Amino acid sequence: MIPLKPNVFLAKYLPHSPVRRFYLYVVGKKRKEARKVLIDFMGEGLSRRESRYHLRKMMEAHVRYAWQFDEYFIYAYNDINSKERREIVPEEEKDYFCKNVNPRVYNDLFKDKGDTYRHFAPYFKREVCVVKEGGDTEDTIRSFIERHDEFFIKPINMSVGTGIQKMKACGYETLKQILKDYEEGAVMEGLIQQNEAMAAVNPSSANTVRVTTFIADGKVHILHPFALFGRKGHVVNNGSQGGIICKLDAERGVVVACCDKHGRPFEVHPDSGISLIGFQVPHWDEAKSLAVELAGVLPQCRYVGWDLAYTDGGWVMVEGNSRGQFVGFQAPTRKGIRSELLALDPHCLNLD
Repeated sequence: MIPLKPNVFLAKYLPHSPVRRFYLYVVGKKRKEARKVLIDFMGEGLSRRESRYHLRKMMEAHVRYAWQFDEYFIYAYNDINSKERREIVPEEEKDYFCKNVNPRVYNDLFKDKGDTYRHFAPYFKREVCVVKEGGDTEDTIRSFIERHDEFFIKPINMSVGTGIQKMKACGYETLKQILKDYEEGAVMEGLIQQNEAMAAVNPSSANTVRVTTFIADGKVHILHPFALFGRKGHVVNNGSQGGIICKLDAERGVVVACCDKHGRPFEVHPDSGISLIGFQVPHWDEAKSLAVELAGVLPQCRYVGWDLAYTDGGWVMVEGNSRGQFVGFQAPTRKGIRSELLALDPHCLNLD
C-alpha cells in the first residue's frame, strides 16, 4: 500500500482542522499570500519586526479561527478578544453554510444571471436580454440594442461586480462585440432609474440595499441588512470595487455603521459629502416586504441575499446571491453572527 502524502492525508482525514491549515501555511504558498495581503493593507513601509509580528498574528488567525488573511485586518483581529473572534463567521465557514442550507441546483441557478432573470422576471421591472446558447434570439437582442441608448452588460456567471460595464448602443456591431467578449454569455439590462434620495449619495452607480433572507423552521428571517454605495465615477457599488458597506438597523432602515473592503470606517461619503451615519433608506418596510416575497418564490433556497434598488416606481430586484458573503453583516461593526445563525439552525455551520 502506497502511503498518502501529508497534504493528501490531512485533506482526507482532517479536512477542516487547524493542523491542516498550519501545514498548508508552512509548506504551501500561504505564506506568500499572507505577505501580499499585508502589503495591500499596510503598504511597504513596515519594518521587518512589524512585518514578522503581523504575519505571525495572521497565521494565528488563519490556523486557530480559519480566517482568511484579509479578514485579519477587516475584523481588527488584535482589537477584539477570543470570544469575539469565535463569533465571527469567516469566508471558509460561510461556504459550508451555503452548501448546508442551499441545494446545489439552486446555487447554480443564482450563479447564472440568465436563469435568475427567468425565475424572477416580474420583479426586475426593466427589460433584460440573455445572450448565451439557448437564450434570447439574435433578433430580440438586436431589437433591445436599438431601443436602448445605454444599458448595462454583466457576465452571466461572475460576482462581486466583476466585468460589469455601462455601454452606449451603437447598432448591430455592439452585439458582435458582446458575443466576442463574453464567450460564456452575458445579460443586458435596461438602466435602473434610481430615486433621487439614493442617487444623491453617489450618482454614478445604482446604490442598492442587500436584504438577506434565511428560512428556518418555516419562517423567513431577515439577517442584518446593509446598503451599498458606490464611489465617484464607478458604475458598480460592490465593496470589492471600492464601494462603501453601510449596516442598517433592521427595523428602521437607518445606517448605523459603515466601512470599505479594508474595514476602514466612514461617517460621510468621501465624494458627495453626504452623511452616511443616520441615513434613512426610503420606504424601508416595502424593501423588507419585497425580500420576504422573493424568498417565497424559491423557498428551497433557504439563504439568499437580495440586492434591491429604489426607483420612483418603488423597489426593484437587481439580483439574488445564494452564496453572498458575510462581510457586510460583520465588518461595519466587527461583531460576528455565529450564535445568531446557530440559534436559527443548530446544524447550519456543520463542516461535515
